[in-house]
Amino acid sequence: PGSAPNLDASPGPDATPFARDTFSRELANGLGSAEIGGTWTLSTNALVYAVQDGGARFTVGAAKSIESYLLDVSALDVDITASFSTSKAPNGNGLASSLVARMATTGEYYVFAVRVTESTGSVASLKLRDGTELVSANALQISNLPGKIIQMRMQASGSAPTHLRGRAWMGGTAEPS
Repeated sequence: PGSAPNLDASPGPDATPFARDTFSRELANGLGSAEIGGTWTLSTNALVYAVQDGGARFTVGAAKSIESYLLDVSALDVDITASFSTSKAPNGNGLASSLVARMATTGEYYVFAVRVTESTGSVASLKLRDGTELVSANALQISNLPGKIIQMRMQASGSAPTHLRGRAWMGGTAEPS
């Protein structure tokens, strides 16, 4: 099980958000609707999602993945922040949390993913386009992961070329420059 304590997306750090969810509601199944951005679209049965204690909760089995999207949001330039934690240590291939920008009906998208591995406790950040890895870099070293919060930020701006930035850092510490 894991959680996503918050989500905020806007055209920039000082702009009015076009998506925000603080998960301040309580739901036993599903994610419901964000404060700004519409209803969450879920990739699988609502029973594996819940909202409680100010966070979205996901129950994901080994070698499984689930997704949730705010499909009513449409923007070219985005600045997305979110955070996550897990109640269990990763095993096997580890665990990943991702932010998606510019998900088009044609299947094109940009992803900033943070993968935590079991063996090293390292966090690698990946930037993907349409499933093709563009960049991979070790971002953090973590020990005793369960319960710790990892912050994420993804920015996408412009087109032809599109500029992507992604950052990951431990909750309670300053965002890296």
